[in-house]
Amino acid sequence: MKNGSFKRIKAVSALGTALAAIIIAFACICPTALLRGLKRETERDSEECIRAVLADDPARAAMLLSDIRETLLKYRSRLLTTFDHDEIEELFYAVDTAYELALAGDKAQLLTELTAFRTKLEFLLYTNRAGLENLL
Repeated sequence: MKNGSFKRIKAVSALGTALAAIIIAFACICPTALLRGLKRETERDSEECIRAVLADDPARAAMLLSDIRETLLKYRSRLLTTFDHDEIEELFYAVDTAYELALAGDKAQLLTELTAFRTKLEFLLYTNRAGLENLL
């Protein structure tokens, strides 16, 4: 084998390794960033919703839950391409159920469903965080 051929093979191998490292980093970082963005956008509304429920204002709670659902819809296609569909549908189910409970005026169940939504989102963040232990 000629010396020039060996250098080309070595360069292609290094390029392939670098490309693989970039793809792995992208696959680990992007889902976490997506979930953090979703959490950041829904956190304020979910906290406000809890305050509205405790202040006995179900109309405001329903409005805030509608806002949370709109945010989820904005993220839906990216979430479904990245995560398990059942996990994403559970987020929608929790928000939709909470909305129905707000309309019905069931404060205790509403708080339970709202907490379920927040917990599921935290769980997704925890289980999909980028880290070396997830790569091994």
